[in-house]
Amino acid sequence: MRNAYYTVEATFVMTISLWVIFAIFYGGFFIHDRMIVSSVTNEVAIKETDSAKIKTSLEKKLFLMQVQKVSMKKGLASVDVTVSYRLPIRAKDIRHLFQKEEGDSSYTISREIVKYAKYKWDYDILKGKGK
Repeated sequence: MRNAYYTVEATFVMTISLWVIFAIFYGGFFIHDRMIVSSVTNEVAIKETDSAKIKTSLEKKLFLMQVQKVSMKKGLASVDVTVSYRLPIRAKDIRHLFQKEEGDSSYTISREIVKYAKYKWDYDILKGKGK
C-alpha cells in the first residue's frame, strides 16, 4: 500500500518538475532571441542596410520569436529600427510572462549615425573654407 502513495506523489512531483523545466527553456530561448534582436538591430543601424536583409538575418538566428515586420526610419543623423515579432506559445499564462499585451510585440532601437569627417567637410563647404 505504501508503494502506491509514492507513485502518486512522484506523478505530481514529475509533472510540476517538467513544467518548471519547460518554463526555464522558454525563458532561455526568449532571452537568447531578445539578445539576437538587439545585436542585429544595433549592427544594422550602423551599416544602414535595408529592412528585407534585417528580416532574413533575424529569421536565420532566432529560436522562438517569429519576425512579422521590420521597419527603418532614417533621419539626418539617426536611424530608428523597429522589429515586430510574435511568440508562438499557445498557453496564454506562459505567453503573458514574456509579453504583456496580446498580438505582436515590438522592439525599437534608436541609433545615432556619427560621421565627423563628413560633417566637417559639409560645414567647411557651406562656410566657403573648402575652396
